[in-house]
Amino acid sequence: MKKMSFIAVFLLFSGITYAQNLEKGNLVGLHIFTLNLDPDVTYNQYKNFFVLKYIPELDKNYPDIKHYFTEGSSRRNKNQIGLIVVFESQDVKNKYYNEDGSTTELMNNIQEKIKPVRAELDRLGKVTAEYTEWTIQ
Repeated sequence: MKKMSFIAVFLLFSGITYAQNLEKGNLVGLHIFTLNLDPDVTYNQYKNFFVLKYIPELDKNYPDIKHYFTEGSSRRNKNQIGLIVVFESQDVKNKYYNEDGSTTELMNNIQEKIKPVRAELDRLGKVTAEYTEWTIQ
């Protein structure tokens, strides 16, 4: 678990600091996916869809959240992909998630809107995920 925490922190700072300044109070979530592609789909097809279609759809529908695709580059994460999610603050996260972790009505409405793009992504492959969250101090 310590190894995953170190890798997550390393990815956070090496992967997104050039693209956006992280500020005190930002919440950063890291999804680490193990990808299981459908038989007729290549990794590049999946990645291109994720980066060129899925993330823009997320960013359009969640204007106060930023999303970044990542690829594992260490031995432990060599065959994994990830998604870094940056919330401006806990208040922004609270618009989408209740304290108990369930989703808000706003989140449910957005998820319904992006369902067709998500379904298309799911047809390319399935993922299992680990998730961790960090607050910038």
